[in-house]
Amino acid sequence: MKRLAKIGCLIVAACISICALSACGGSSSGSGSSSSAASNSKLTLGSTFEFDKLEITFGDAIETDTLHNQFSEYDGETVIKIPVSITNKKDETHSLNMFYLKVFGSKGTELHDISSYFMEEDVRCMGEMRTGATQNGYLTALYDGNGEYVFEFAKPASSKTEVFVPVAL
Repeated sequence: MKRLAKIGCLIVAACISICALSACGGSSSGSGSSSSAASNSKLTLGSTFEFDKLEITFGDAIETDTLHNQFSEYDGETVIKIPVSITNKKDETHSLNMFYLKVFGSKGTELHDISSYFMEEDVRCMGEMRTGATQNGYLTALYDGNGEYVFEFAKPASSKTEVFVPVAL
């Protein structure tokens, strides 16, 4: 029985180590600094900033769509789509890590990630880029009412960048 307990402890320790490495892995150093706005001003539509060695530009307009997937609990829901452009500033192949982005809706609560339903359009699903390459696509979010949506870019042990998007449909 003691042997099983030791094996169990080793498995738990290995899982914790793997999870810790995964959370810290991916890409090295990043910043949440703003390159086009003063440090005290809020980033919003039309803003450009650098995060995790990526130059990210939010478009000026908001588009809408409907989620079409009969197997999803969100089938038929309205989706907002923000056009974005992302350029790799890193000296190696790189992409936007979907786990570094949270979207908060008009009620201030985190919205369910629906990027996988828009894989060919959502920049979180577009894959890797070589140095200097640019991807143009969208960031998608479920519509939960009119108000201010916040796209929070945060990497462990790094500062975060928030983009505030006013939505009025």
